[in-house]
Amino acid sequence: MFLLLQTLTFMSTHKRLMNLKTAIYILGVVLLSTFVSCLGGSDEQEIVYSPDAQITSFSIKNDSIDKELSTIKFSIDQIKGEIFNRDSARYGLVLTEKVIVTYYTASGSIARNVTNEDSVWVKSGDSIDLREPIYLLSYAATGGTKKYVVKFNTRTVDPDSIWWQQVNSDLDFLGHPDTKTVMFNGVLYCFTNYPVSPTWGYNNSTVLHISSDKGQSWGEPMYISLSLDPILSQMQQFGNELFVCSDFGKLYKANISDNFSIWTEVTSEYPVKNIFGTVAGIKVLALAVEKGGSIVSATFDGTNWKYGDKLSDALPTQDFSSLSYIRANVGRLTIAGGTVGTSWSTTDGLSWTRIGNLPSNMQGTNTFLYDGKIYLLNGFAAGNGYSRSVYTSIDGTMTWQLAPAKTNIQSRGYMARTGASVVVDNDNIIYIIGGRSAGIPVNDIWRGRLNSLN
Repeated sequence: MFLLLQTLTFMSTHKRLMNLKTAIYILGVVLLSTFVSCLGGSDEQEIVYSPDAQITSFSIKNDSIDKELSTIKFSIDQIKGEIFNRDSARYGLVLTEKVIVTYYTASGSIARNVTNEDSVWVKSGDSIDLREPIYLLSYAATGGTKKYVVKFNTRTVDPDSIWWQQVNSDLDFLGHPDTKTVMFNGVLYCFTNYPVSPTWGYNNSTVLHISSDKGQSWGEPMYISLSLDPILSQMQQFGNELFVCSDFGKLYKANISDNFSIWTEVTSEYPVKNIFGTVAGIKVLALAVEKGGSIVSATFDGTNWKYGDKLSDALPTQDFSSLSYIRANVGRLTIAGGTVGTSWSTTDGLSWTRIGNLPSNMQGTNTFLYDGKIYLLNGFAAGNGYSRSVYTSIDGTMTWQLAPAKTNIQSRGYMARTGASVVVDNDNIIYIIGGRSAGIPVNDIWRGRLNSLN
Protein backbone atom coordinates (compact mmCIF):
# COMPACT_ATOMS: atom_id res chain seq x y z
CA MET A 1 0.00 0.00 0.00
CA PHE A 2 2.89 2.31 0.75
CA LEU A 3 4.18 1.77 -2.77
CA LEU A 4 0.77 2.68 -4.17
CA LEU A 5 0.72 6.04 -2.30
CA GLN A 6 4.23 6.83 -3.50
CA THR A 7 3.19 6.21 -7.07
CA LEU A 8 0.13 8.49 -6.85
CA THR A 9 2.30 11.27 -5.39
CA PHE A 10 4.80 10.82 -8.18
CA MET A 11 2.03 11.05 -10.76
CA SER A 12 0.61 14.29 -9.38
CA THR A 13 4.08 15.93 -9.34
CA HIS A 14 5.03 14.96 -12.86
CA LYS A 15 1.69 15.30 -14.74
CA ARG A 16 3.38 17.21 -17.54
CA LEU A 17 5.95 14.42 -18.11
CA MET A 18 3.54 11.51 -18.80
CA ASN A 19 0.13 10.97 -20.28
CA LEU A 20 -2.75 9.06 -18.74
CA LYS A 21 -2.02 5.85 -20.67
CA THR A 22 1.48 5.59 -19.24
CA ALA A 23 0.20 6.19 -15.75
CA ILE A 24 -2.33 3.36 -16.02
CA TYR A 25 0.38 0.98 -17.26
CA ILE A 26 2.65 1.77 -14.31
CA LEU A 27 -0.24 1.37 -11.90
CA GLY A 28 -0.99 -2.09 -13.31
CA VAL A 29 2.62 -3.22 -12.93
CA VAL A 30 2.71 -2.02 -9.33
CA LEU A 31 -0.54 -3.80 -8.47
CA LEU A 32 0.67 -7.03 -10.08
CA SER A 33 3.95 -6.84 -8.20
CA THR A 34 2.06 -6.32 -4.97
CA PHE A 35 -0.15 -9.35 -5.67
CA VAL A 36 2.81 -11.60 -6.46
CA SER A 37 4.63 -10.52 -3.35
CA CYS A 38 1.61 -11.45 -1.28
CA LEU A 39 1.69 -15.00 -2.72
CA GLY A 40 5.40 -15.42 -2.32
CA GLY A 41 5.12 -16.73 1.17
CA SER A 42 2.70 -19.62 0.37
CA ASP A 43 3.70 -23.29 -0.25
CA GLU A 44 4.21 -24.60 -3.83
CA GLN A 45 1.18 -26.43 -5.46
CA GLU A 46 1.27 -30.29 -5.11
CA ILE A 47 1.19 -32.35 -8.38
CA VAL A 48 -0.95 -35.55 -8.24
CA TYR A 49 -0.09 -38.37 -10.65
CA SER A 50 -2.75 -40.81 -12.00
CA PRO A 51 -2.46 -44.45 -10.91
CA ASP A 52 -4.42 -45.51 -14.04
CA ALA A 53 -2.43 -47.87 -16.28
CA GLN A 54 -5.23 -48.70 -18.71
CA ILE A 55 -4.92 -48.74 -22.49
CA THR A 56 -7.92 -46.76 -23.70
CA SER A 57 -7.87 -47.29 -27.48
CA PHE A 58 -6.13 -49.57 -29.99
CA SER A 59 -6.02 -49.86 -33.79
CA ILE A 60 -3.81 -51.36 -36.52
CA LYS A 61 -2.88 -50.49 -40.09
CA ASN A 62 -0.90 -51.86 -43.02
CA ASP A 63 -2.15 -50.87 -46.47
CA SER A 64 0.26 -53.25 -48.19
CA ILE A 65 -1.65 -56.14 -46.59
CA ASP A 66 -5.17 -54.72 -46.89
CA LYS A 67 -6.67 -51.26 -46.44
CA GLU A 68 -9.49 -52.92 -44.54
CA LEU A 69 -7.19 -53.29 -41.52
CA SER A 70 -7.53 -49.62 -40.61
CA THR A 71 -11.33 -49.96 -40.43
CA ILE A 72 -11.32 -52.89 -38.01
CA LYS A 73 -12.56 -51.87 -34.56
CA PHE A 74 -10.85 -53.30 -31.49
CA SER A 75 -12.63 -53.81 -28.18
CA ILE A 76 -10.87 -53.52 -24.84
CA ASP A 77 -12.04 -55.66 -21.95
CA GLN A 78 -10.51 -53.90 -18.94
CA ILE A 79 -11.63 -56.60 -16.52
CA LYS A 80 -10.16 -59.57 -18.40
CA GLY A 81 -7.27 -57.58 -19.85
CA GLU A 82 -8.08 -58.42 -23.47
CA ILE A 83 -7.75 -56.34 -26.64
CA PHE A 84 -9.43 -57.94 -29.66
CA ASN A 85 -11.60 -57.31 -32.73
CA ARG A 86 -15.05 -58.56 -31.75
CA ASP A 87 -16.15 -58.79 -35.40
CA SER A 88 -13.62 -61.16 -36.93
CA ALA A 89 -11.85 -60.02 -40.08
CA ARG A 90 -13.09 -61.51 -43.33
CA TYR A 91 -12.13 -65.01 -44.35
CA GLY A 92 -8.79 -65.06 -46.18
CA LEU A 93 -7.38 -61.87 -44.62
CA VAL A 94 -3.95 -62.95 -43.35
CA LEU A 95 -1.34 -60.80 -41.58
CA THR A 96 1.62 -61.70 -43.75
CA GLU A 97 3.84 -59.04 -42.18
CA LYS A 98 3.99 -56.64 -39.24
CA VAL A 99 1.29 -54.02 -38.71
CA ILE A 100 1.48 -50.47 -37.39
CA VAL A 101 -0.25 -50.10 -34.02
CA THR A 102 -1.80 -46.93 -32.65
CA TYR A 103 -2.83 -46.86 -29.01
CA TYR A 104 -3.47 -44.46 -26.16
CA THR A 105 -3.01 -44.93 -22.44
CA ALA A 106 -4.66 -43.15 -19.54
CA SER A 107 -1.27 -41.98 -18.28
CA GLY A 108 0.18 -41.08 -21.67
CA SER A 109 3.01 -43.57 -21.19
CA ILE A 110 4.24 -46.25 -23.59
CA ALA A 111 3.85 -50.02 -23.22
CA ARG A 112 6.18 -52.98 -23.41
CA ASN A 113 5.74 -56.13 -25.48
CA VAL A 114 6.36 -58.83 -22.89
CA THR A 115 5.38 -61.84 -25.03
CA ASN A 116 8.93 -63.14 -25.16
CA GLU A 117 11.56 -63.24 -22.44
CA ASP A 118 13.31 -60.22 -23.98
CA SER A 119 10.65 -57.51 -23.66
CA VAL A 120 10.58 -54.61 -26.11
CA TRP A 121 9.20 -51.12 -25.66
CA VAL A 122 6.40 -50.38 -28.14
CA LYS A 123 5.49 -46.79 -28.94
CA SER A 124 2.26 -45.84 -30.64
CA GLY A 125 3.16 -45.94 -34.35
CA ASP A 126 5.61 -48.84 -34.05
CA SER A 127 5.22 -52.07 -36.03
CA ILE A 128 4.52 -55.38 -34.31
CA ASP A 129 3.78 -58.96 -35.37
CA LEU A 130 0.15 -59.92 -34.61
CA ARG A 131 0.05 -63.27 -36.39
CA GLU A 132 -0.10 -64.77 -32.91
CA PRO A 133 -1.47 -63.18 -29.70
CA ILE A 134 0.96 -60.91 -27.88
CA TYR A 135 1.12 -59.47 -24.36
CA LEU A 136 1.42 -55.75 -23.70
CA LEU A 137 2.33 -54.27 -20.32
CA SER A 138 1.03 -50.73 -19.78
CA TYR A 139 2.40 -48.40 -17.10
CA ALA A 140 0.74 -45.81 -14.87
CA ALA A 141 2.51 -42.57 -13.92
CA THR A 142 2.77 -43.87 -10.35
CA GLY A 143 4.59 -47.01 -11.50
CA GLY A 144 1.64 -49.43 -11.49
CA THR A 145 1.11 -51.76 -14.45
CA LYS A 146 -1.70 -53.53 -16.32
CA LYS A 147 -1.21 -56.52 -18.62
CA TYR A 148 -3.21 -57.13 -21.81
CA VAL A 149 -3.36 -59.96 -24.31
CA VAL A 150 -3.83 -58.63 -27.86
CA LYS A 151 -5.57 -60.91 -30.39
CA PHE A 152 -6.35 -60.42 -34.07
CA ASN A 153 -9.36 -62.56 -35.00
CA THR A 154 -10.01 -63.80 -38.54
CA ARG A 155 -12.89 -65.93 -39.77
CA THR A 156 -11.64 -69.49 -40.06
CA VAL A 157 -14.37 -70.73 -42.43
CA ASP A 158 -15.51 -69.42 -45.79
CA PRO A 159 -18.74 -67.48 -45.14
CA ASP A 160 -20.02 -68.38 -48.62
CA SER A 161 -19.72 -72.12 -48.07
CA ILE A 162 -22.45 -74.34 -46.65
CA TRP A 163 -21.68 -76.62 -43.75
CA TRP A 164 -23.40 -80.00 -44.25
CA GLN A 165 -23.64 -83.05 -42.04
CA GLN A 166 -25.71 -86.18 -41.77
CA VAL A 167 -27.66 -86.09 -38.51
CA ASN A 168 -29.57 -89.38 -38.75
CA SER A 169 -29.72 -92.52 -40.88
CA ASP A 170 -31.42 -95.90 -41.12
CA LEU A 171 -34.78 -94.43 -40.09
CA ASP A 172 -37.38 -97.11 -40.77
CA PHE A 173 -40.25 -94.70 -41.40
CA LEU A 174 -38.26 -93.04 -44.19
CA GLY A 175 -37.70 -96.39 -45.84
CA HIS A 176 -40.95 -96.08 -47.80
CA PRO A 177 -41.48 -94.47 -51.20
CA ASP A 178 -44.14 -91.96 -50.10
CA THR A 179 -43.17 -89.62 -47.26
CA LYS A 180 -43.57 -85.93 -46.49
CA THR A 181 -41.99 -83.85 -43.72
CA VAL A 182 -43.07 -80.37 -42.69
CA MET A 183 -41.95 -78.03 -39.91
CA PHE A 184 -44.07 -76.00 -37.51
CA ASN A 185 -42.51 -73.89 -34.75
CA GLY A 186 -39.23 -75.77 -34.99
CA VAL A 187 -40.88 -79.21 -34.71
CA LEU A 188 -40.59 -81.74 -37.56
CA TYR A 189 -43.66 -83.76 -38.56
CA CYS A 190 -43.00 -86.70 -40.88
CA PHE A 191 -45.90 -88.48 -42.58
CA THR A 192 -45.37 -91.92 -44.10
CA ASN A 193 -47.70 -94.05 -46.21
CA TYR A 194 -47.37 -97.70 -45.31
CA PRO A 195 -48.73 -99.96 -48.08
CA VAL A 196 -49.08 -102.67 -45.43
CA SER A 197 -48.89 -101.94 -41.73
CA PRO A 198 -48.69 -105.05 -39.55
CA THR A 199 -48.20 -102.84 -36.51
CA TRP A 200 -51.50 -101.09 -36.95
CA GLY A 201 -53.39 -103.82 -38.77
CA TYR A 202 -54.26 -101.56 -41.72
CA ASN A 203 -53.50 -101.54 -45.40
CA ASN A 204 -52.45 -98.22 -46.93
CA SER A 205 -52.23 -96.56 -43.53
CA THR A 206 -50.56 -93.21 -42.79
CA VAL A 207 -48.28 -92.94 -39.80
CA LEU A 208 -46.93 -89.74 -38.21
CA HIS A 209 -43.56 -89.36 -36.48
CA ILE A 210 -42.59 -86.19 -34.59
CA SER A 211 -39.16 -84.79 -33.71
CA SER A 212 -38.61 -81.74 -31.51
CA ASP A 213 -34.79 -81.87 -31.48
CA LYS A 214 -33.87 -81.03 -35.07
CA GLY A 215 -34.35 -84.54 -36.39
CA GLN A 216 -31.93 -86.33 -34.08
CA SER A 217 -34.56 -88.40 -32.29
CA TRP A 218 -38.17 -89.23 -33.09
CA GLY A 219 -41.19 -90.09 -30.99
CA GLU A 220 -43.32 -93.19 -31.15
CA PRO A 221 -45.32 -93.65 -34.38
CA MET A 222 -48.95 -92.51 -34.39
CA TYR A 223 -51.59 -93.80 -36.76
CA ILE A 224 -53.68 -90.92 -38.08
CA SER A 225 -57.23 -90.89 -39.40
CA LEU A 226 -56.49 -90.10 -43.03
CA SER A 227 -58.13 -91.53 -46.12
CA LEU A 228 -56.68 -94.25 -48.28
CA ASP A 229 -53.99 -93.20 -50.74
CA PRO A 230 -53.29 -89.57 -49.77
CA ILE A 231 -50.85 -87.87 -52.16
CA LEU A 232 -48.29 -86.91 -49.49
CA SER A 233 -45.94 -85.26 -51.97
CA GLN A 234 -48.59 -82.56 -52.47
CA MET A 235 -49.26 -81.93 -48.78
CA GLN A 236 -49.21 -78.15 -48.28
CA GLN A 237 -49.26 -75.76 -45.35
CA PHE A 238 -52.00 -73.14 -45.09
CA GLY A 239 -51.79 -71.05 -41.93
CA ASN A 240 -51.91 -73.43 -38.96
CA GLU A 241 -53.34 -76.22 -41.07
CA LEU A 242 -52.11 -78.87 -43.47
CA PHE A 243 -54.05 -79.86 -46.58
CA VAL A 244 -53.66 -83.01 -48.66
CA CYS A 245 -55.68 -84.55 -51.47
CA SER A 246 -56.21 -88.20 -52.31
CA ASP A 247 -56.18 -90.21 -55.51
CA PHE A 248 -59.98 -90.17 -55.32
CA GLY A 249 -60.29 -86.36 -55.58
CA LYS A 250 -60.98 -85.77 -51.88
CA LEU A 251 -59.45 -82.89 -49.90
CA TYR A 252 -58.51 -83.23 -46.22
CA LYS A 253 -57.16 -80.91 -43.56
CA ALA A 254 -55.69 -81.11 -40.04
CA ASN A 255 -54.68 -78.49 -37.47
CA ILE A 256 -51.48 -78.00 -35.50
CA SER A 257 -53.57 -77.83 -32.32
CA ASP A 258 -54.14 -81.60 -32.66
CA ASN A 259 -50.56 -82.31 -33.77
CA PHE A 260 -52.07 -83.09 -37.19
CA SER A 261 -53.42 -86.37 -35.87
CA ILE A 262 -57.09 -85.66 -36.69
CA TRP A 263 -58.02 -85.17 -40.33
CA THR A 264 -61.39 -84.06 -41.68
CA GLU A 265 -62.74 -83.87 -45.21
CA VAL A 266 -63.16 -80.46 -46.82
CA THR A 267 -66.33 -80.06 -48.87
CA SER A 268 -65.54 -79.45 -52.52
CA GLU A 269 -67.96 -79.17 -55.44
CA TYR A 270 -65.42 -80.69 -57.82
CA PRO A 271 -62.79 -83.43 -57.45
CA VAL A 272 -59.43 -82.02 -56.35
CA LYS A 273 -56.57 -83.15 -58.59
CA ASN A 274 -53.63 -81.10 -57.25
CA ILE A 275 -52.63 -78.79 -54.41
CA PHE A 276 -49.98 -76.31 -55.58
CA GLY A 277 -49.48 -74.35 -52.36
CA THR A 278 -50.32 -71.07 -50.62
CA VAL A 279 -50.22 -67.73 -52.44
CA ALA A 280 -48.36 -65.34 -50.15
CA GLY A 281 -49.94 -62.02 -49.32
CA ILE A 282 -53.55 -62.87 -50.18
CA LYS A 283 -53.41 -66.15 -48.24
CA VAL A 284 -55.35 -68.52 -50.42
CA LEU A 285 -54.66 -72.13 -51.26
CA ALA A 286 -54.09 -72.70 -54.99
CA LEU A 287 -55.40 -75.97 -56.39
CA ALA A 288 -56.45 -77.76 -59.56
CA VAL A 289 -59.91 -79.34 -59.82
CA GLU A 290 -61.71 -81.34 -62.47
CA LYS A 291 -64.64 -79.33 -63.77
CA GLY A 292 -66.69 -80.20 -66.84
CA GLY A 293 -64.11 -82.66 -68.07
CA SER A 294 -61.25 -80.10 -67.83
CA ILE A 295 -58.60 -79.40 -65.23
CA VAL A 296 -59.12 -75.81 -64.08
CA SER A 297 -57.48 -73.58 -61.49
CA ALA A 298 -59.14 -73.01 -58.12
CA THR A 299 -58.53 -71.22 -54.83
CA PHE A 300 -59.76 -71.92 -51.32
CA ASP A 301 -59.49 -69.38 -48.48
CA GLY A 302 -60.61 -71.75 -45.74
CA THR A 303 -64.28 -71.05 -46.38
CA ASN A 304 -64.97 -70.08 -49.98
CA TRP A 305 -63.99 -71.52 -53.35
CA LYS A 306 -63.19 -69.67 -56.58
CA TYR A 307 -62.58 -71.21 -59.99
CA GLY A 308 -60.54 -70.07 -62.95
CA ASP A 309 -59.86 -71.21 -66.48
CA LYS A 310 -58.47 -74.43 -67.89
CA LEU A 311 -54.86 -74.95 -66.89
CA SER A 312 -52.09 -75.31 -69.47
CA ASP A 313 -51.06 -78.86 -70.21
CA ALA A 314 -47.46 -77.72 -69.69
CA LEU A 315 -48.08 -76.77 -66.05
CA PRO A 316 -46.38 -79.32 -63.77
CA THR A 317 -48.92 -81.44 -61.91
CA GLN A 318 -46.59 -83.93 -60.23
CA ASP A 319 -42.96 -84.15 -59.09
CA PHE A 320 -42.84 -80.37 -58.63
CA SER A 321 -41.70 -78.14 -55.80
CA SER A 322 -43.68 -75.11 -54.63
CA LEU A 323 -42.48 -71.90 -53.02
CA SER A 324 -44.61 -69.20 -51.40
CA TYR A 325 -42.91 -65.81 -51.04
CA ILE A 326 -43.20 -62.05 -51.51
CA ARG A 327 -41.15 -60.32 -54.24
CA ALA A 328 -41.33 -56.62 -55.13
CA ASN A 329 -44.13 -56.27 -52.54
CA VAL A 330 -46.28 -58.79 -54.41
CA GLY A 331 -47.28 -62.14 -52.92
CA ARG A 332 -46.55 -65.09 -55.17
CA LEU A 333 -46.66 -68.86 -55.45
CA THR A 334 -44.08 -70.44 -57.77
CA ILE A 335 -43.85 -74.08 -58.74
CA ALA A 336 -40.87 -75.68 -60.46
CA GLY A 337 -39.93 -79.09 -61.77
CA GLY A 338 -42.09 -81.81 -63.23
CA THR A 339 -41.33 -83.65 -66.43
CA VAL A 340 -40.80 -80.53 -68.55
CA GLY A 341 -38.37 -78.63 -66.29
CA THR A 342 -40.15 -75.29 -66.19
CA SER A 343 -41.20 -72.82 -63.50
CA TRP A 344 -44.62 -71.16 -63.25
CA SER A 345 -45.95 -68.42 -60.98
CA THR A 346 -49.26 -66.97 -59.86
CA THR A 347 -50.25 -63.94 -57.79
CA ASP A 348 -53.94 -64.88 -57.36
CA GLY A 349 -53.97 -68.68 -57.54
CA LEU A 350 -56.17 -68.65 -60.65
CA SER A 351 -53.94 -67.30 -63.44
CA TRP A 352 -50.58 -68.96 -64.01
CA THR A 353 -47.65 -67.60 -66.04
CA ARG A 354 -44.65 -69.51 -67.25
CA ILE A 355 -41.54 -67.85 -65.79
CA GLY A 356 -38.53 -69.75 -67.08
CA ASN A 357 -36.70 -73.04 -67.52
CA LEU A 358 -34.81 -75.07 -64.97
CA PRO A 359 -31.18 -76.04 -65.70
CA SER A 360 -32.62 -79.40 -66.83
CA ASN A 361 -35.86 -81.36 -66.60
CA MET A 362 -35.53 -81.95 -62.88
CA GLN A 363 -38.32 -84.15 -61.58
CA GLY A 364 -38.81 -84.23 -57.84
CA THR A 365 -36.52 -81.24 -57.29
CA ASN A 366 -36.58 -78.95 -54.24
CA THR A 367 -36.77 -75.15 -54.21
CA PHE A 368 -36.57 -73.03 -51.08
CA LEU A 369 -35.95 -69.41 -50.13
CA TYR A 370 -32.61 -68.89 -48.41
CA ASP A 371 -30.25 -65.95 -47.87
CA GLY A 372 -32.33 -63.73 -50.14
CA LYS A 373 -32.16 -66.18 -53.06
CA ILE A 374 -34.17 -69.12 -54.34
CA TYR A 375 -32.14 -72.31 -54.07
CA LEU A 376 -32.66 -75.43 -56.17
CA LEU A 377 -31.20 -78.85 -55.48
CA ASN A 378 -31.94 -82.56 -55.94
CA GLY A 379 -34.06 -83.95 -58.77
CA PHE A 380 -33.79 -86.39 -61.64
CA ALA A 381 -33.57 -85.67 -65.37
CA ALA A 382 -33.99 -88.40 -67.97
CA GLY A 383 -30.73 -88.70 -69.85
CA ASN A 384 -28.81 -86.66 -67.28
CA GLY A 385 -29.42 -88.71 -64.16
CA TYR A 386 -29.63 -87.27 -60.67
CA SER A 387 -28.68 -83.66 -60.14
CA ARG A 388 -25.51 -83.24 -58.15
CA SER A 389 -25.35 -79.46 -58.26
CA VAL A 390 -26.85 -76.52 -56.39
CA TYR A 391 -28.39 -73.61 -58.29
CA THR A 392 -29.62 -70.20 -57.19
CA SER A 393 -31.94 -67.59 -58.67
CA ILE A 394 -32.25 -63.92 -57.77
CA ASP A 395 -35.03 -63.07 -60.24
CA GLY A 396 -37.88 -65.35 -59.19
CA THR A 397 -36.73 -68.48 -61.16
CA MET A 398 -36.49 -66.68 -64.52
CA THR A 399 -32.78 -67.51 -64.66
CA TRP A 400 -30.51 -69.81 -62.67
CA GLN A 401 -26.85 -69.63 -61.73
CA LEU A 402 -24.70 -72.60 -60.79
CA ALA A 403 -23.74 -72.12 -57.15
CA PRO A 404 -20.06 -72.40 -56.14
CA ALA A 405 -18.81 -75.90 -55.43
CA LYS A 406 -18.29 -74.90 -51.78
CA THR A 407 -22.08 -74.99 -51.33
CA ASN A 408 -22.31 -78.47 -52.83
CA ILE A 409 -23.40 -81.33 -50.63
CA GLN A 410 -22.52 -84.13 -53.05
CA SER A 411 -18.85 -84.42 -52.12
CA ARG A 412 -19.63 -85.33 -48.50
CA GLY A 413 -21.14 -88.78 -48.92
CA TYR A 414 -24.60 -87.48 -49.76
CA MET A 415 -26.75 -89.72 -51.97
CA ALA A 416 -28.33 -87.81 -54.86
CA ARG A 417 -32.11 -88.13 -54.70
CA THR A 418 -35.54 -87.06 -55.83
CA GLY A 419 -38.78 -86.46 -53.94
CA ALA A 420 -37.08 -85.39 -50.70
CA SER A 421 -38.59 -82.98 -48.17
CA VAL A 422 -36.64 -79.75 -47.63
CA VAL A 423 -37.44 -77.27 -44.84
CA VAL A 424 -35.58 -74.30 -43.33
CA ASP A 425 -35.89 -73.38 -39.65
CA ASN A 426 -35.56 -70.04 -37.85
CA ASP A 427 -31.85 -70.71 -37.23
CA ASN A 428 -31.22 -70.79 -41.01
CA ILE A 429 -30.62 -74.55 -40.94
CA ILE A 430 -31.61 -76.43 -44.09
CA TYR A 431 -33.03 -79.96 -43.57
CA ILE A 432 -33.07 -82.56 -46.35
CA ILE A 433 -35.22 -85.49 -45.29
CA GLY A 434 -35.73 -88.78 -47.09
CA GLY A 435 -36.45 -89.09 -50.80
CA ARG A 436 -35.69 -91.76 -53.37
CA SER A 437 -32.61 -92.75 -55.34
CA ALA A 438 -32.83 -95.22 -58.22
CA GLY A 439 -36.35 -95.99 -57.04
CA ILE A 440 -35.14 -96.99 -53.57
CA PRO A 441 -36.17 -94.89 -50.52
CA VAL A 442 -33.37 -92.99 -48.83
CA ASN A 443 -33.80 -93.15 -45.07
CA ASP A 444 -31.46 -90.45 -43.79
CA ILE A 445 -31.54 -86.78 -42.75
CA TRP A 446 -29.02 -84.10 -43.64
CA ARG A 447 -28.79 -80.52 -42.53
CA GLY A 448 -26.65 -77.58 -43.53
CA ARG A 449 -26.22 -73.87 -43.00
CA LEU A 450 -24.48 -71.07 -44.86
CA ASN A 451 -21.51 -70.13 -42.69
CA SER A 452 -22.21 -66.40 -43.00
CA LEU A 453 -25.58 -66.99 -41.30
CA ASN A 454 -24.12 -68.75 -38.25
